[in-house]
Amino acid sequence: MGRYQCEMFGRFIYGDILTYEELQDVEALFVPRLDELLQQAGAAHVDFTPTGDILLVQCAFEAQKLYIFRKLAQELAALLPQAVRGNLLFLKKDLSVQHLYWLEAGSWREEERLLPERAPQHLPARTVSSAPLWPVPELEAPATEEAAEPPSVLEAPDPDAPAAS
Repeated sequence: MGRYQCEMFGRFIYGDILTYEELQDVEALFVPRLDELLQQAGAAHVDFTPTGDILLVQCAFEAQKLYIFRKLAQELAALLPQAVRGNLLFLKKDLSVQHLYWLEAGSWREEERLLPERAPQHLPARTVSSAPLWPVPELEAPATEEAAEPPSVLEAPDPDAPAAS
């Protein structure tokens, strides 16, 4: 079993009222503090991606621990200035549950979504023909006693190629 069972994706949006210089100042103070909070919470492989008006963050956790996620939301809501809002999405590796947080200065909200194994019936089904994506060629017995390597899937005929005439 893999070590990390949960991924976190975060998005922090800087408000339009911030000048470019103010945005740079806020980000310079915010990123180290956010990194410190994530490290204290046990996050690994923390990655920050500033994209102008938005800061993206991604990391991994060994386990899905709701009390840690809520503590992060609480700490970040207390840390955010008025001009910044954010979201945190914690996704369990087996895709069984996700926790979504909305963060603003001084407040946060949470939603847990259990992800069903099958699509809800009200969603339209997109149908396709029932043909394998990679046709597996028939394997012939090797002519010699040496074991023959099976043909590569990449060498299989292209089902979308026009038929030879």
